[in-house]
Amino acid sequence: MSERYLEIINPSETIKGFDGKEFFSTNQTTKERTALTWKQVCVEALLNVQKDQEIPAEEKYKRFAIAQAIHASEASCMLSVSHAKDVMSQVGKLYGPLIVGRVFEKIHLAQQNATQKNTN
Repeated sequence: MSERYLEIINPSETIKGFDGKEFFSTNQTTKERTALTWKQVCVEALLNVQKDQEIPAEEKYKRFAIAQAIHASEASCMLSVSHAKDVMSQVGKLYGPLIVGRVFEKIHLAQQNATQKNTN
């Protein structure tokens, strides 16, 4: 059985708080502030390794490949269900509840859309 894929629409969408205002990220070197996007959150979470983590090289490469695909995406991003779970796991480890919630919402919406397409 082949793996299912989810289409993430608009991965460059900014992360917004409950008040509708964008979250911002500050570059530690340049001090430049930019709006935090779904894509940026996912890529950073996938590439981040905690100091106390021992991660095999194959897992690091897998996370790199997923991050690379997300980073290259523009209007939409295709993720396998297993890769979407990897993204959710890593975002959950690195970010707080609101950002986790926004990332999970977008993935859950893609899962709902995929299910609707399969039932029609």
